[in-house]
Parts: sequence; C-alpha cells; structure tokens
Amino acid sequence: MAMTRGDSSKRTTVITQLRGGLGNQLFQYCAGLNIAQRVDGQPVFEPDPLGRGEMCSAVGLPIRVSPPTVGERIGEHYGRRADMLRVRNVGHKVMDQMRLIEFVEQWATPYEPLDTSVQLRGRRTVRLKGRFQDPSWLGRTLDSVVSEVLEFLDQQPPLTANGNFMAVSFRRGDYTSLGWSLPLSYYADALDEIDCGLACVVLCDDRDFAMLAANWLTANGYRAVSASAVGGGTLLGDLTVLTRARAVVMANSTFCWWGTVLGDALSPGRRVAFPDPWAHWLPHEDGGRLQRDSWIPIAWQPRGSEYELTNTGYASGQAWIGS
Repeated sequence: MAMTRGDSSKRTTVITQLRGGLGNQLFQYCAGLNIAQRVDGQPVFEPDPLGRGEMCSAVGLPIRVSPPTVGERIGEHYGRRADMLRVRNVGHKVMDQMRLIEFVEQWATPYEPLDTSVQLRGRRTVRLKGRFQDPSWLGRTLDSVVSEVLEFLDQQPPLTANGNFMAVSFRRGDYTSLGWSLPLSYYADALDEIDCGLACVVLCDDRDFAMLAANWLTANGYRAVSASAVGGGTLLGDLTVLTRARAVVMANSTFCWWGTVLGDALSPGRRVAFPDPWAHWLPHEDGGRLQRDSWIPIAWQPRGSEYELTNTGYASGQAWIGS
C-alpha cells in the first residue's frame, strides 16, 4: 500500500542526533528536516547523551526530541558530561551497549555530499548521526530555518551599536591544540581587504584571548570594541552581533558561519572575509563547499599541532540507516 501523508503510522521516522555546539546542531537540524521532507517523514531529534544537550530551541526553532534511549540511560549512569575518553575507560561492555543504539549500515560520511541514489522511502526508520556540513544536506530547509531564526532574534533586545561596526570572529578552545585556529596573518590580510573604517567588535570563545586580540587590533590602527559593549557576550548576543554587523571577518567555525549567513539574509552584499581553506584537516577539503559567492576568500597557511589533524573524534562519524 502506498504511504500517504495522512497515515502517520506508516511514515518514516527520521531521527537525527544533535551533537556539538549551536553551529554544529543547526547543520544537523537542517539535515534532519531535509531528509524528512524527502521521504515525507517525521523529523525527530535526539540529543547526544555525552554532549551539551539540545540547543536549537535556544534560537526559537520548533523541535521534537525523542524519548530517552539506551545510550542516554548509559550516559546518565556514567555522567552525561563525561568525555569519550572517560567512557572508554569504563570498559568494552558499556561501549558495546552504546553501539546497540546505532544501526550497522553505513550511508554517508558526515562531511561529504548527500548521496541521492540511496533509497530511503519505505523504511521505518532513518537514523542520522554526523556533521552534514555540505550544502547538499541542507536543501530547501536552509532558507526556512534562516527565516525562523531571524524572526526569533528580532524579538530579542536590540544591540546598542545598531550594527555600525565590523564583527571580527576568533575561534580558540580545542582549535588551538588541534592546530585549526587561524593565524593573525589571516586577520591582517582580511582586514586589509575589507577596509571599511568601522570599529571592530571582537567575538571569541576565549575571554583572555579576546583581550589580546583587541590589543593587537589597536596596535595595528583599528578601534577594537568588546562584544559585551554592544550587547553581545552571550550565545544569542554574539549571534546577533554577527547578524547585524555591516562587515564580517569570519573564523572557521560553524557558529560564525551561521551568524554570517543569517546576516547576509538581512544585508545582501555586505563585505565578508572567508578563510580559505575552511577545514584543512579534512582530506577532501576543497576550501569552497561552505563559501558563498559574495564572500571574499582569504588564503592562509595551516600550521601543525601536537595532535594528529585526522583525529578520529572529528574525522569519523556516519549517517546510519535503520530498516
């Protein structure tokens, strides 16, 4: 019998795991919606039991979260915030139990384009687990998600500077030890290219480094302003700064990518500097998958680190299909 839109009992359930920060989760949210639309299915989202929890609702997105799974119960027992190293140390038995919640048929690696040849209709469950940072995974859902988030941000307290500034984004944290952080030479080249004469609002996930970056900007003749001085300094505040800025010097982070895309929807044609390559740690990175035509590519030279750049915690992860 053909599956109809009204027969919810026969619709495919598309379960997408949400993992990482807000930027990563927005990619996963879009991918889950896109695949659900392709199969006329029901999108459901499952927070990573060892991660930060569901974050998409923080930007006003409607989301249906799945009930607790075996993995979540294991995560609660051993500590939901435990990292994977700690989980590995509790023994192979627990890891074997966690694998039971995943299916064994590999569909696609998370950074690669969507394989449209895979037949999904008629399956009871499609389970997605990955990062899905390729435009093919987003489909037409990108525009609708951007509109919903912008509508939500418009209801938040306004910025004090009314967007008359340039956002300069830095990503530190684990990027530093992995060798993924952009060098100051990238920012120097990007600022020379943008050259709009506006104050630079510093966005950074490391408060101490944000002060150093502000001092560096000042020493090079720019007027540096902290994010909190214009209404940023929080998750929503920093996202709004990226959205409202008249120009952006991007970091190679998914949070910055989403904030920039949101702002481009409000101000098409604003000047944006984009790091090229974007993700040099991926073996197939071509530097342009996430770049938009209006963005200005700024070349930079990756540096090494004390860690392998093909660290399995970032290079692995798949989308899985259930029967």
